[in-house]
Amino acid sequence: MLSETIRKELTVGEIVTADFRAAAIFRNAGIDFCCGGKKSLEQVCLEKTLETSMLIEQLKNLEQLEERTYNFNEWSLDFLCDYIVNTHHKICD
Repeated sequence: MLSETIRKELTVGEIVTADFRAAAIFRNAGIDFCCGGKKSLEQVCLEKTLETSMLIEQLKNLEQLEERTYNFNEWSLDFLCDYIVNTHHKICD
């Protein structure tokens, strides 16, 4: 799904919304997709001096990875809160 729609004009927030696995690629590249999620992929790459085409290729390769899914509905509220704070709020620090 993501590989067909990925364009440099999309915001990094939109890309992560389309496929949450993109967050790992952005995190490794030092791209803030949470608080800075309204910036386009092209704009972020210019600011970070990254090659847009290389990043797009990495994002397209996500389709080939085995998807690991969780059933969040089965998690206790305490565990889910800890998971969110430790996994998703770390990048905003």
